[in-house]
Amino acid sequence: MNKTTTLILSLLLIGLYGNAQNEDIVNRSLEKFEKRNDSIFTSHRGPSVESFTKQYIIDRQGYEKYLGNVIDKNLAKGLTYDIRENVFYDNIEDADDTTSDEYALSQLDYFSIPIKLKNGDSVVVDFGRTKDFTSSYQKVKKIVITSLNEILNEANKELLKDSIPPIKRIYISASSNGKHSKNSNHYRKEALDISRINGQMIAYHHFSFRIKEKLKIHMDKLNYNDYKNKYFLLIEEMPYNLDEIFLWNRLEKLQKAILNHKFTRENYGPLLNTKYDKKTKKLTEYDYVIPGHHNHIHFSVR
Repeated sequence: MNKTTTLILSLLLIGLYGNAQNEDIVNRSLEKFEKRNDSIFTSHRGPSVESFTKQYIIDRQGYEKYLGNVIDKNLAKGLTYDIRENVFYDNIEDADDTTSDEYALSQLDYFSIPIKLKNGDSVVVDFGRTKDFTSSYQKVKKIVITSLNEILNEANKELLKDSIPPIKRIYISASSNGKHSKNSNHYRKEALDISRINGQMIAYHHFSFRIKEKLKIHMDKLNYNDYKNKYFLLIEEMPYNLDEIFLWNRLEKLQKAILNHKFTRENYGPLLNTKYDKKTKKLTEYDYVIPGHHNHIHFSVR
C-alpha cells in the first residue's frame, strides 16, 4: 500500500469516526432534551381535557410560566437580557483562541440578502438591534457567510428528507454588535446569534415539540403536499401555525448541520452545546444548556 492510499484511508477513517461521534452527541442530547421536555410539562400540568384547543391554551400558559422562571434564573447569574428581542447576550469567553484583533478588510463582508441556496431556494435574513440600537447587520468574516450558507443547505436537505417544509427565514439578533465578554468571538466578527426560525422565537422550541407530539394523530394522516405551501393547519376548525409546529424540527436540523460543519467552532443552543478546541483539536460536549441559550443559537467559526 503506497503512502497516498494510506493517507486517503486514514482521512476516511477519521471522517467516519467524527460522524459517529457526532451522531452519539446528537442522540445523547435528544435523550436529555426529551426528559427535560417531560419535566417542563409535568411540573406545569393542568387539567386533562379532550379538546386540543383547550389543551393548547393550558400548555401555552404553563410554558410561559416556565420561560419566566428561566429568564429570572439567568438574570440572577448576571446575564444581560433584551426584553424587546427576547434574547440574552452571550457572555462566553474564548480563552484558547489566538485570533488577532486586527482584521484585513478583504476578510470581511456583509451578507447578501436573501441567501441563495444550491437548489435555487432562498432564505431571507432579518437583522435585530441590540440594546444600544446597533443593527446586527454588520460586516463579518467571509467564512461566517459561506459557512452559514452551507449549513442552511444541509439543514433544509435533511428537513425535506423528513417531508418538513424548509427554513425560509432566520433572524440574526447579534453579530459583532451587542455586549459580550471581553474575548468573545462576536468581537472577532466570527460569531452569530440566531433567535428566530421562520418567524418563530427559538425560546418556544419545547412548546413546539409538545404540539407536534399532540398533533401526531392529525399529522400522520397528511403528506408533504398537504402543507408545503400552507401556513396553518386546521384542527377542530381552529388554525394552528405550521411554523410554530415545525420550529422544533428546524431547530434540531439546524444545530445538527452546524455540528457537522467543518469550520464550526461553537454551537450553543437549546439542543446541542459543543465547542471545537483549537489546542487539542477535539470536540468538547457540554452536558447542560449554556446559560442564556435556551432562546437562541450561538454559532462561531474557526
